[in-house]
Parts: sequence; structure tokens; C-alpha cells
Amino acid sequence: HKDVVAGMDFFVVPTARFRLLYVWFAIDHGRRRVLNFNLTEHPTARWVIQQLREALPGEPAHRFLIYDNDAIFSSAVTGAIESFGMFPKRTAFRSPWQNGTAERFVGSVRRELFDHVVVLNQDHLRRLLREYVVYYNVERVHTSLQDSPVGRRDLEPLEARKSSRCRASAVSTIGTCGAKHPDEQLRRLRSGNKRSRMNIENRQGAPGQEPTDIRLFVASYRLGP
Repeated sequence: HKDVVAGMDFFVVPTARFRLLYVWFAIDHGRRRVLNFNLTEHPTARWVIQQLREALPGEPAHRFLIYDNDAIFSSAVTGAIESFGMFPKRTAFRSPWQNGTAERFVGSVRRELFDHVVVLNQDHLRRLLREYVVYYNVERVHTSLQDSPVGRRDLEPLEARKSSRCRASAVSTIGTCGAKHPDEQLRRLRSGNKRSRMNIENRQGAPGQEPTDIRLFVASYRLGP
């Protein structure tokens, strides 16, 4: 049933000059995706109704909308929700767990964002929240979902990433970047190690002469056989 349930709530953010900004948001309970958000210094019921129109355009995909007993969520807001074709569900008095998904988002944004930054003004807060919501919806992995709300793209396999990467110490001497396959790259590394060891052994007999391939020897030693 979570897929047809959405929630909305407010939270307050103080600025550096001790002004209070009220952030409204709507969130999907099924995938925990933030549907929309906005902020203002003076929230009203009419303003909330307009935010709902923007968050739930057209035919709503949710059947129920959960909200708390805030005075801003007046009878006008309840009537607007019903006109959208949804069933308004107000939580019980002092029962925030009944809209736990929304409350969890508030806790996450406070711990991960507002505990590390001082908000300067309304534009600053809007930019911070816009960037955080994108991260929250697209990249942040939720434990219950084992994924992000909109779904993360599959990561490139580890072996493919290794084959496309060359160690800086070996690039200038052995030249393994030309290897298109991990096996070929490994073969080149091993052959380079053998050549470097032969060069060191051949030049050990010259007194007072430092091997010129010492840099190659060090690089091959780090890479291993």
C-alpha cells in the first residue's frame, strides 16, 4: 500500500541573521522520493495548496496524502486534497511516526546538510536544498530499498575499470596502456619486470656506475610478478 501513499510536512531552518525559513515538501512513501519542495518566510494555507498543485500535477498517482495537525493544514487544504482525487489522512495528536517517511527525511537533511553549513539567506537555502534533493533522489542509497529512490544506474564492472586504468609509475616505462585486455596488460607487466631485472643484473659489474633502469626496477617491483 505504500506505493499509493504520499506525505507532506514542514520543517524550520534558521539563517545566519536569525530569520526563520519554513520548508515544505511532499514525499512518496513507496520509493521515498521527494516529489517537490519549496520554502517561504510566511506559509499560508493558500500557499500550501499551490505547492500541492505543482507536486501532484494531472491525475495523481497516490490515493492517500498524510499530514500532521499543523494549523496551516486547515480545512481549505483538506478540501483541496479531496478535489485532487486523493484521501486526506491527518495523523493523530503527537504521533509523528504515523508519517514516518516524511519525518525520516527531515532527520536526514538535518544531519547530512544543516549540521555542516550555516544558511545565509533564502536563495542560499533554496540552492542547498535543490542540490540535496537531487542527491537524495538519485544517488543516496536507502537501506530498506537497497537502492536510491529513482534507481541508480549499474556501476561499471570492477575488471573493466581496472583494464581502463594505468598506473602512473608504469606508463612512462613499460607502456601498458596499449593493452586492451587485462590478460595482455598482465603479460606486458611481467615481461617488463623480466627485462628490468636482466638490465639490473647486467649492469651490476660496472664499478661506480648506477643502473639507469632503477626507476623501471622500482616500478616493476611495486607492480609485482
